[in-house]
Amino acid sequence: MNRILTMLVGGACAGALVGLAAPAHAAPEITLTRFECGTPQAPVAVNQRFSDTYAYGDLKLQFVYSCYLVKHGDEYLLWDTGHAMTMPNVAPKVSLVDLLAQIAIKPDQVKYVGISHYHADHTGQVSSFPEDDAANWEGRLGCHHQSEAQPKA
Repeated sequence: MNRILTMLVGGACAGALVGLAAPAHAAPEITLTRFECGTPQAPVAVNQRFSDTYAYGDLKLQFVYSCYLVKHGDEYLLWDTGHAMTMPNVAPKVSLVDLLAQIAIKPDQVKYVGISHYHADHTGQVSSFPEDDAANWEGRLGCHHQSEAQPKA
């Protein structure tokens, strides 16, 4: 009987210790938002621009100009910035800053701006996200980091 009682008390104590362990942290919220960052034109022939073997015949595709906002916890990363508002024929109908405002995000809340590659349809509005410290530009990675606001020297 003592042996059973000892096991029950030991089990109760172990259960209590497990209950005292630090609670697991919830995973940060992660969201992805797509923005239209240019105005599509007529479908474009694939062979002339994208095939060195001309294997696609007369195939034509409609281009889209996408930018993406990634939220990870309390931080935001903007992937590409689309065409400039002044770009003939393909300028976005709404600026990226205004698109962000529609979801209650200000440009200074965007901590990182990632540029996939340096074409006009990916970099056109990058100046809307000013860099306050040139040392934070990671050109090799194509990532523009907005550091915490610091006074200029």
